[in-house]
Amino acid sequence: MKTIQEIIKAKQASYKYFTEKDAIEAVKKNGYDLVYIKEQTETICIEAVKQDGYALAYVKNQTEAICTEAVKQDGNALAYVKNQTEAICIEAFKQDKDASRFFNESLFIVAPKELTIEELSVLLGYEVKIIK
Repeated sequence: MKTIQEIIKAKQASYKYFTEKDAIEAVKKNGYDLVYIKEQTETICIEAVKQDGYALAYVKNQTEAICTEAVKQDGNALAYVKNQTEAICIEAFKQDKDASRFFNESLFIVAPKELTIEELSVLLGYEVKIIK
């Protein structure tokens, strides 16, 4: 596989002549070469983060699919996820338990909920009575 620098030389140093195939070939070898790709597609970005999750830092338009692939490769790439979801955080945690330090904690805070005595009884699985 060619490096991005070799491809650039072969294409007269003109990025506008890059094909998607050229870009995919480059980022499969070195995900950080994504920084040189002006016309990023989701496919190119996914291949880059599969090679190195930290390449997520150079993705111009993050999607959930790209972010998920990044954290599957390296859970700590969660630090570069702009819009965390619970699913992305879980994937990051599966890959590296230390990734939890990058969690957007607001995703995991459950707001208090008001319940009637009957609803509480159903949740607990037994009858609840209030005693004065």
